[in-house]
Amino acid sequence: MSSLFILTFNCAKTLPINEHFYNAIESKLPENISDLYVFGFQEISSILESTSNTTIKKLLQTLSEGLISILNEKYDNLNFKNVPVVNIGAIGLIIITPFYDKINQIYNSIGYPVGHLYTTLKGGIGIRIQFNNIEFTFVSMHLNAGEKLSHILRRNSDLFDIINNLSFEDGWSVLKPNSHCFIFGDLNYRATNAHGLVDCDEGHGDNELLRSDELNLLRKDSIILKGFDEANIDFKPTYKRVPGSGSFRSNRIPSYCDRILYLEHSDELNNNKSKYKVIEYDSIEECKISDHIPVYLEIDIPNSTPDINSNNLTIQNRLLLKKNSRIIVISNITTLLMGTGIYLTMTNQGRILGITLTILLYSLYKVFV
Repeated sequence: MSSLFILTFNCAKTLPINEHFYNAIESKLPENISDLYVFGFQEISSILESTSNTTIKKLLQTLSEGLISILNEKYDNLNFKNVPVVNIGAIGLIIITPFYDKINQIYNSIGYPVGHLYTTLKGGIGIRIQFNNIEFTFVSMHLNAGEKLSHILRRNSDLFDIINNLSFEDGWSVLKPNSHCFIFGDLNYRATNAHGLVDCDEGHGDNELLRSDELNLLRKDSIILKGFDEANIDFKPTYKRVPGSGSFRSNRIPSYCDRILYLEHSDELNNNKSKYKVIEYDSIEECKISDHIPVYLEIDIPNSTPDINSNNLTIQNRLLLKKNSRIIVISNITTLLMGTGIYLTMTNQGRILGITLTILLYSLYKVFV
């Protein structure tokens, strides 16, 4: 049996390295130590900063060091260490453990972009590790936003593309035999036809917002995430909040954008009861620094792993690697162009550089033409 603590948080373009954030996280850590602490983050920086992979890596490492500090404080200095951080754009994934010597293997992914023109504004990033000879796959995602039907279809496409095209160093995509699989992040699914609902202060599993939740409805009809499960939601919608107060924005539908799901692992000999033991699935209302509220899952995992073939799930592996490499090249180009455009138009240094280059090019034109 392995114990996991998984958290996802959309930081609203600001790195959450302050006492308010760390205190809120520490207050929800399990009393008993977990084997793995997994943190998925979205929008940890400005859009301009997100176009620099080096910058994001440094920000994630700083964030990781802060998380290690509160873990050591909580559990009396058990020598926590992090697996090397990974990211695509401002979407990051941090895994921390006090039992680093039990990690047998680490397989990183290079990330898969689903932003407009394949920019890294949206996408997914993953880490697959073998811990104590048990394999886990963790994927942090940020899907495209919006409340229209076209936006729902785009999110469905985002999910399909990430799950099937996110390539790990072992040659597999997200779904792999004999691997516990968790996907989480700002999935951005909204409460369809929920305009005008104001009864959103109580988070109960039978509330109207949950009955109108796009993700629940699509999963129920097996349109997306077939074979995945989610613990019972008994907390308030996590979006869209007013930073600082935590109250809901009146011009947006309160929605459960931030979610944590896992590949089903049921016991056929026990009425298909899940072999996973959910300890707690909740939000952290105390954290009010973003327009999103963090969500966390505390769960115990058996040594046996899901047989994904029995769930009729498609496994994509090496067949898509060539296609993926082309998309990554396109993504690098479009993200660079986006970053350059933002720098030249939105920063003082960039404007000065742009004007200087324009004058220089015009002068050269006059001289030689």
